Amino acid sequence: ALLSHHVNSLKRLLFPKLLRTLPLPNQCAAVDACAFILHRAPKLIPIADQNLLAFLSELLKMISIADGEFDDPSFGSVVLIDKNGFAVMNGVETTAQNRPTVRPSSLFLRKSMILEDRSFGGRIQVPAELPLGVQLRVSTLLLFRGLIRGFSDEFYDADHQTKIGNIRPHVVALLFRSLIAEPAEIVASSASALHNALVLCVPSKDGTDGSISKGHRLPKELIQSCIRPILLHLRGYTKLTIPLLRGLSRLLGLLSSWFNRTLGEKLLEHLHRFTEPDKIIALQIWKPGDEPLIAAAVMDLFSVLPQASHFVEMLVKHTIRLESVLPRFKPCQNISPFRGPLARYLNRHCASAIGFFLEEHRLCNPVYSSLFQDLLKRDDTALLRKYICGNSFMLLNVCFERPLAIIRSEKTSAPEAKPISSSLALYGINEWNSPSAQRKLEVARQNIEMKKKFLTLKAQEEAKLQKALQLKADDSKPSEYQTTAEAAREAVACAKRELEEGRSAYVNLSQASSQSNMPDNEKDAATPRPMTVSALELQHQGFKIVEILASLNSQYLENQNDVVRALRWLWRSRGRHYRLLHEEEIPPRYHCESLSLGKFLVAYSQANPTDTDVLFDLIRIFLQPLSSLDFSFIKQFLLNTVSCVFSVEQKSQILQRFSTLLTSEGSEETKILSAQTLAIPMLKQSKSGSIFKDPSVKMLIESLLKGGGSHGPKLTCELLQVVDILLEHMHPEEMSNYRKDLLKYIWGALKCNDPTTKYPGYLAVSRFIAVFDTPSKVIQQVYHSLLRDTSERATVHAAMDLLLPVLRKRLGDEELKDAMKYTEKVICEERNSIPQMAHLWEAITRHHQVYICHKKEILPHMIQSLSFFGLQPNAPSEVRKLSVAIAKLIIDWGGVSQYAEPCLGQNVIDRVLNILVGIAFTNARAKPDKSQQRIRAQILSLLKGVVSCRKNCQIEISHFESVGAQGKCRDDKVEPTNNTSTRKESSDSRSDENDCTQATLLLCTEIILILLHNDPKNEFLGMNICEILNQCFVNAVSFENTKFAQAVEDICFHLLVDGHSNNETISHTVAILENTLREGNCFGQKGCSAYIAISVIEKVWETNHDFIEPFLGSLTVFADRIASEHVREAISQASNTSSMQQMAENGHQHELSATPTLGIFEAACGLGFKPPCQVSNAGFKNDIVIERHNLSASLKSLISSMRLLGSSGSLFTFSSTRKVFIAMLGSVIDSSSSLPLLLQAVSIVGRWLTADIQEMPLTQSECEGFLCQLALFNFQRLSEVSSQALGDMICCIVLSAYGYNSSVIQDFPFGLDKRSISHDITQNHWLHRERITKNEMFYKLFISCLLSANPYVRSVCRGIFVSQSDNCILVHEMLSKIAMKNGCRKGDSIDIAGIPNSKAPSQVLRRMLSEADFEGLGERLWTTVIVDVLLASGKHISGVCLGQERMDHQIFVTHTDGKGMKLLPGLRLNNEKLEIQHHSFELVVDEYDGDVYSSFTKVLASERNEVLLGSGRCITAIQNLVHGDVDTCQLMLEICFQAAWRLLPGYQLRASLIDPIRKLLSKPFHSQFLKDIICVEDIKGGEADDAKK
Repeated sequence: ALLSHHVNSLKRLLFPKLLRTLPLPNQCAAVDACAFILHRAPKLIPIADQNLLAFLSELLKMISIADGEFDDPSFGSVVLIDKNGFAVMNGVETTAQNRPTVRPSSLFLRKSMILEDRSFGGRIQVPAELPLGVQLRVSTLLLFRGLIRGFSDEFYDADHQTKIGNIRPHVVALLFRSLIAEPAEIVASSASALHNALVLCVPSKDGTDGSISKGHRLPKELIQSCIRPILLHLRGYTKLTIPLLRGLSRLLGLLSSWFNRTLGEKLLEHLHRFTEPDKIIALQIWKPGDEPLIAAAVMDLFSVLPQASHFVEMLVKHTIRLESVLPRFKPCQNISPFRGPLARYLNRHCASAIGFFLEEHRLCNPVYSSLFQDLLKRDDTALLRKYICGNSFMLLNVCFERPLAIIRSEKTSAPEAKPISSSLALYGINEWNSPSAQRKLEVARQNIEMKKKFLTLKAQEEAKLQKALQLKADDSKPSEYQTTAEAAREAVACAKRELEEGRSAYVNLSQASSQSNMPDNEKDAATPRPMTVSALELQHQGFKIVEILASLNSQYLENQNDVVRALRWLWRSRGRHYRLLHEEEIPPRYHCESLSLGKFLVAYSQANPTDTDVLFDLIRIFLQPLSSLDFSFIKQFLLNTVSCVFSVEQKSQILQRFSTLLTSEGSEETKILSAQTLAIPMLKQSKSGSIFKDPSVKMLIESLLKGGGSHGPKLTCELLQVVDILLEHMHPEEMSNYRKDLLKYIWGALKCNDPTTKYPGYLAVSRFIAVFDTPSKVIQQVYHSLLRDTSERATVHAAMDLLLPVLRKRLGDEELKDAMKYTEKVICEERNSIPQMAHLWEAITRHHQVYICHKKEILPHMIQSLSFFGLQPNAPSEVRKLSVAIAKLIIDWGGVSQYAEPCLGQNVIDRVLNILVGIAFTNARAKPDKSQQRIRAQILSLLKGVVSCRKNCQIEISHFESVGAQGKCRDDKVEPTNNTSTRKESSDSRSDENDCTQATLLLCTEIILILLHNDPKNEFLGMNICEILNQCFVNAVSFENTKFAQAVEDICFHLLVDGHSNNETISHTVAILENTLREGNCFGQKGCSAYIAISVIEKVWETNHDFIEPFLGSLTVFADRIASEHVREAISQASNTSSMQQMAENGHQHELSATPTLGIFEAACGLGFKPPCQVSNAGFKNDIVIERHNLSASLKSLISSMRLLGSSGSLFTFSSTRKVFIAMLGSVIDSSSSLPLLLQAVSIVGRWLTADIQEMPLTQSECEGFLCQLALFNFQRLSEVSSQALGDMICCIVLSAYGYNSSVIQDFPFGLDKRSISHDITQNHWLHRERITKNEMFYKLFISCLLSANPYVRSVCRGIFVSQSDNCILVHEMLSKIAMKNGCRKGDSIDIAGIPNSKAPSQVLRRMLSEADFEGLGERLWTTVIVDVLLASGKHISGVCLGQERMDHQIFVTHTDGKGMKLLPGLRLNNEKLEIQHHSFELVVDEYDGDVYSSFTKVLASERNEVLLGSGRCITAIQNLVHGDVDTCQLMLEICFQAAWRLLPGYQLRASLIDPIRKLLSKPFHSQFLKDIICVEDIKGGEADDAKK
């Protein structure tokens, strides 16, 4: 309806001129448009329209000429498109040999996509974009399909003399011809069009019976003439191609009734040709590797052939033959291309396929069986699997017929007494196949060989004797020789008899072996037939098929009742049991029979959980002895299923079945396994108590009590566990009816002499006592037994844990008193038995509330036992743990607390305290583990509690003397040796001793700290603290323990600062520190001790600055020696090429990045490495906070020493300390590569350089020297990230020289308040710093700050440089005020609004070229500084416009007065007189973009506002990009330099800058990172203009 009024316009657009004269895209558009009209609006343009008919005729003629159907010279030399979508020339023959397999234009075509509208869930699939040639052919086919659909009557009924009738055969021929095209899209379109052409039928009457049938409206002759060219190619196999075979497959799908059996036979003949790869390859018709694909395509035709079920056997055999020769086709394919077509064919003929494969001789053949299994696994054999599932009797009759027959016969026939060998043979077990039987045969054979040799030897001896007897025939005494000869003959005869016996035994064994291997027809015709290897193979193949079907269909086992019944019979069968027992006597291939059956039953149970009987079937596997197979998955499944999966009803069924099993006459092993794997785990894991309220539980209890004592000991143990679980979870009222019977049952188990039932009985009776009121005699007897029993500690402890908490509740006062007396009696009687006493005291310490009323009687024994346990030198950790628990209980009961009444004397407390100290030292000498750490923490906690409550405890010094003895012994053992193995052994022993000494020293210091904190006036400290402290420093030589060092520091700090120590102790501590520093000059022996001493001095110095003075000389010597060694090591490492390569391999990059910001970006992207330390963000005046865990003790000591010496007042006098220290600083700055050390040295120097005159110890020459060192510092010694920290430190020095104060940015981020702090700072300090800022080297440092990675530092330094100010705080205040005035936002740079009172860009450029000195930047990209400063000198107070009329890709800045527009620096206009008008546009936001683009447009819109500093924010972003990207910096340098150059007022000024530029570029440290194109043309142009002037 919409297009009906525009028919004439459509005709003018579609049929303006000849189609062949149009470009290819226009041809595609015209044909596609016509196809759309004929499909959607066929009545719009009638088929009789002359323009349409002319269009169709010309299109058909173009296609026919391109396909080579005929030639027309009058058509002209135009480019046409053939059936494969390739361009051909009219009249020019083309070949397809050189055509590419992948079209080049496909790289630029759109892929298929799916558009989804989330508002209503609609989805549209957009097809992939096709090449123009393919698209033209596809559109043509769709056009003719629309023609046939829309005008079917006119198309079929038109006379052949009319135009429509004339084009009809050509259209049909085109459709058939396109079936064999290469592009799949063309084939699909032609098949669709042909389907529509053939589906339109006309009814016709049959002449015989008058019935009505349907026939094609296309003439039969026309269809035959169109098919004939395709079928002609099938006559010879050499003409086969993949497109041809694919098209034939489509044709068979459309006209299947037109073909007969001969086509299949012809295809088989072609297929057989490819089983001879040598002949096929020799033809060289197909590309290498395409031959198997041709054969696979031929095989794929059978899946669409009608009535082709009789080709199953031939196709399977051909597939096997083709796969056998597949490696001979090069390149060889890893995956067979024939199985897919074969699977599709067999999927159509399921009955024939299953009947073919399910034959015994084929299933036993691995070639057929493996092929069948692989076919079943494929996705395109679903019907095949469905057929075999629906006819499972076929599988059972073939694969499991013989084992099932044996099972049936066993059920029906009475058991007969048969020999063991015949019984095993019935189940396929040949005892002669086992290694033991083969060894027996081999032994028999070797016995025969040995007896043959023995017979030969005896025969030789007899021959010798006979010969000797003949020679002595005349002798007077021949009797002796005759006797000897007779004995020899008897030996020979005996050997012959033994040989015959061995041969007969070997023959018997061989006959038995041959009879066991005899086929079925040679044995007695008895029923049932025995299992043979073939029967085992059939069963194995059946398992494989069932496994495949079950894996692909989760409901297979649930629905196949016959299969599951057969599998359960096999699982219970005697044959499976025997075959599992005699694994060695069957082939290894069939060892997994039980494993497969177990997996099937587990899968069935998972699919059908209501069948709980299968669980009791599964436990049968654990009745067998150990097997080589792992059946743990069955046990895990049973435990998980009964615990977490089953419902209450299913658990009830299991309990009922288990109760029935208990009262039955089944084997006890089955009952035990049922209890272990089903009943007990289910009851234990039942979190909800609903199962215990089920009637099945009462049934279980009744069955359990009914059996009484008839069960064996193992089953009784399991049932006692069941009783314990029931007592624990069931309500007492529910079990009150069974109370007496349960107690009787448990007590009966306890009375048995079998020890296996005694301990579960203890646990059960203890649970019973905890639940029910029990006679006191029973309770006392159980308590007495548990108190003396130490065998099963875990079970006895569990029983005691149940019994003791209810002992007071169940016993009366007198009975409880008797129990306590009995406990005391046992303690007295068993005091010398360590296991018995340990058992007793563990019970008492765990349940001390039971015995607290009798603590007066128990405490003396407890103290005695503590001495007994605690004084054992090599006690295990359990004994030490128990000793600590006893000591804790003594302390609690003894009233050792602030609020408890003491009941123990001081002597007892001292004794307990010293035992604890002894245990602590014994524990410290043990192997370190978690238990040792817990014991140590408990002891220290107890010591702290005792010492804080009881002052002046007497501690024995003997424990601490052992520490000194260990250190002395260790020092004495250190002797030089030349033997390598001896040195290694001594090194290992020394390492163990050092660990032991380290632990004892740490414990010693912790005990001392406890005394110092809680009892500083203890006599032990006053008498022994100095000696112990000395031992700590002496023995802290070879290990760097942070905890130990910190503890020693804390001890010294308390002694020196707290005020509790006397003068003698303080003097002795100072002397120890001094001696340690002096001995530290031999660093290899006293380095760690020296570091501790320096840390102590540093810590005390923070509270008392005068404390350092006595140690200045020692500190200076020590620091100078360490610094000298460090500098020498750094110099040698820098000069060693191999070490430099090693550092490069470790990630140390000594080539610095172009800018510090770029270095940070590279490190963040994974191109750098993590620095070895972290530096605080504070200024250099504050302390440097460094993570020192990666530093050696020497560097730690050196850093602390430098910090102490740098704060000393002796540096203000010309002393030796000052001279050494200043030289040390210079050498460290010049040569060191340690970042923490450099930071400390630069921090000291920076504090001096920026200090007031009266606070600075440096002379003028020393100041200049340090400034020169800092300005020319070689950052290549450090890594990129590490150099950032040092660079920030130098920037802090520079800004502090200009009056920087950290409170400026901490308190006032954007400007100061009205108190004008900056003025006060300037008046007080600037005069003292003016001499520094005017220094030439300091100016180099200042220029290097312009390249800092810190944006704030760059902003302030740019303000100082551009405004030529000398006061940092004034610059900060000025930038802040103008920024806040013009609407800055949080997070903006401080110079976001620009630099007020700045010079013109030309003047800034002149200063940069003539005054700036970039030597301090080293090899950094110094041009970044020029770009950054030039950008900062521009105008910032304006907004950014997004676009301008006729000015694409330009960025403009609006003036604040709104009078006009101004380009950013460096951007030129083509016509400067052009009047620019603002051009605005709206940005369309997609509501489904996740607010990504919408938020971006909001940001852009905000930047257009002139009030919000959009220009300044844009320039700041460009500045950050310039520091982070070299290419951007180079580009902006060209733009900014040219813009500033053009803004210079005259040629003379330009000429005056040429010489500074030449000097700048001529310096060696200024020539890096420059391009030849930068500013060269402008400079030459300026020189030429100046010359003309």
